[in-house]
Amino acid sequence: MPNIIICGGSLAGMACAIRLKQLGYDPVIFDKSRFPRKKLCGEFLGPDAFPLLQILGVFESVKAHAYGPVEKTLFYNQKGQALTIHHRWIHRQWPYALAIPRETLDNLLIRHAQDLGLQCHEQCRITAAIRLRNAKFVVEVLREEADLTRPKEQAEAEILVDATGRNGNLFLQAHPPPKAQGNHRVGIQCHVRFNEKLPQKDLAMFLFPGGYGGIQPISSQTANLCMMLDASLAKSMHDPFRDFITATIGQNPAASHYLTNTSRDGDFSTTANINLPLANQLQKRKHPDDAALIRVGDALVTVDPFTGSGMAHALETGMLAAEIIHTGLQNKQDYRIIQAQYQQAYRRRFQARLHFMNRFRPLLESTQLQNLAWPLLPPLMPLLAHVLR
Repeated sequence: MPNIIICGGSLAGMACAIRLKQLGYDPVIFDKSRFPRKKLCGEFLGPDAFPLLQILGVFESVKAHAYGPVEKTLFYNQKGQALTIHHRWIHRQWPYALAIPRETLDNLLIRHAQDLGLQCHEQCRITAAIRLRNAKFVVEVLREEADLTRPKEQAEAEILVDATGRNGNLFLQAHPPPKAQGNHRVGIQCHVRFNEKLPQKDLAMFLFPGGYGGIQPISSQTANLCMMLDASLAKSMHDPFRDFITATIGQNPAASHYLTNTSRDGDFSTTANINLPLANQLQKRKHPDDAALIRVGDALVTVDPFTGSGMAHALETGMLAAEIIHTGLQNKQDYRIIQAQYQQAYRRRFQARLHFMNRFRPLLESTQLQNLAWPLLPPLMPLLAHVLR
């Protein structure tokens, strides 16, 4: 049986590992963190994720730990005018979504993987991957608790999957982040606590000058606040929380209804290197070179937080990679062939959706386009909701 290493034990990496186990393999997972651990995320699971979780065997446990049902998304333009997206438009079998803390979801997956007998090495950072002439990889592993004077451990594999994300060592070695041009975007997330019980469970999305964000209740008095915004606005996040809200999502008049008498519950999570030009460049690459890896989830830098399908996208890419790896190994194909076939399968499955989202993005930023489009969109929302999925 071939040795398979998956670098990164988050949604995409763990979905890949579990699916490979179901197909008869024993991949080894390395992750730099110890679970459960906090991670920037919208903490929203749309109905498109449910069939994937069922295949992985964790849907019932996820549902038991989630908050819901979330029956609709309210989408507010910069004037505070709402569009409603009913989740029954997205999936007939599951006409609702769920909200779940990301650390809970990650922990459920890794514990399920361990129950299946998978080796999950936590607090192990992959610092480098070397392709040998015998068509195998050697990865260097740094254990967080190890004596730094000792040499790094090494592990060998025929198949290597990069699930470390767009800011992971493996990705950045091959694709250093481009220099920022003008205002670049960053992601910010925190939990907020309400002084009284929340009246609804629905996701609320708000456009504002310089970005957009969402508020998703994850309990009766706590919500996830997640935003994608210009770096210039993000600099204010260390000011008093109320001032930060006023300078960002609070610019949308509808957000005041949600954020009155709230307080920040815990620390901010942030991430950078989320600009899309690099993602577009990677999508267009037709002939992967020898350094290219099978990359899943956020390492593909194509997950757009606007749609609320980021977690489903991560799960789906990991499971797609597992299926392609299985087929390639059954046909005794070289790693480079398997990697190229995965890239082709990824483009076939996601390219149209990503292209549509890129064309839709100007509506998120332009007040003029919003003024023109908002009166026309309500009758089109059922169709748009389906296409965006």
